[in-house]
Amino acid sequence: MIDAFSFQLNLGTDPYDSVALASALAARCDVLITRDDDFRKKAKGQITMMTPEEFLEWFSKSDEHEG
Repeated sequence: MIDAFSFQLNLGTDPYDSVALASALAARCDVLITRDDDFRKKAKGQITMMTPEEFLEWFSKSDEHEG
């Protein structure tokens, strides 16, 4: 929660987005999926963020290389 509060203060993200970002980083996620453009702009550089459509395209391309 301290990290979430820090994101809220330093990045200007809303409380729910701050918790989502802190949780994704703590879990060492590769990608955070969201359609919230404002959140994506504010959290840019913290974690890779994609829309669901971008993620599906990225995932299908990465899956082709593995299989």
